[in-house]
Amino acid sequence: MHSPSSRSALEDTPRDRPLTILVVDDVSDTRGMYGSYFAHVGASTIAARDGSEALEVIRRHRPDAVLMDLSMPRMTGWELLKALRAAPETADLPVVAISGYVAPGVQDAILNAGADLFLAKPCLPHVAFNFILQLIRRRNV
Repeated sequence: MHSPSSRSALEDTPRDRPLTILVVDDVSDTRGMYGSYFAHVGASTIAARDGSEALEVIRRHRPDAVLMDLSMPRMTGWELLKALRAAPETADLPVVAISGYVAPGVQDAILNAGADLFLAKPCLPHVAFNFILQLIRRRNV
């Protein structure tokens, strides 16, 4: 599960604090899987069960990026993304959407809605992490 390039890539990203990634998914095993891997490579991870909880967590913790599922109760990933892009303080927050629902048009729709990237589930944690690092680097350039 460990990708040697992930740890060195994180170390090559100059930071004054650990990289913080918010994982938003209604499935606890999914949150745990990504959170464990991200912690393993030196990132700080926070979690939320749905979009409503994610908005509160974002206000309190100001993560560097969000990895979120699209289908969740109370507030979906679609609704969360809309709220994030509408608020000036989160309009540029890197967001990676993940979903097992990969019907034609879903990827284009979520990218058009403002996600930076769409990944189909199952998605290995090191793959998601490397994409998140790329997005953060692009934002910092």
